[in-house]
Amino acid sequence: MILMALRPDQLELVHRFFDGELNRDEQAEVEALLSGDGDARGALRELRSLDRSTRNELLAATAQEDFTDWWDHVEQQMKAPSLEPPTGVEPIQRRSTISMVRDEIHASPVEPAPSAWRGWLIAGLFAGAAIGSAIGVFALALN
Repeated sequence: MILMALRPDQLELVHRFFDGELNRDEQAEVEALLSGDGDARGALRELRSLDRSTRNELLAATAQEDFTDWWDHVEQQMKAPSLEPPTGVEPIQRRSTISMVRDEIHASPVEPAPSAWRGWLIAGLFAGAAIGSAIGVFALALN
């Protein structure tokens, strides 16, 4: 596989050359690379071959399909005001978010934290705020 013979930056340029995405300078760089490097020319041939075979396979696959009524069907489905599920499909039982949250809260009650933990938690929050304020004052004093 010739694509792997190039450095990643060269391969990217050849890809972008193939896709027509280069500016003038890059175009000149790739043309010089292609004129002097057989691997670069081979990589470009491989890209063209891959593009051709992909297009041919896609055309062959789509040629077997009948798309004459396809877009009309899509437009009808988009305009249809029906809220009923298609035949053979069970409707989804919908519940509001509020009722789901309420059920979850009642299903697993949360134990309140012991009062000793609450005291330590509050003290920790105040200590953190005091340290943060001290750092802020210190930083302002340095400026």
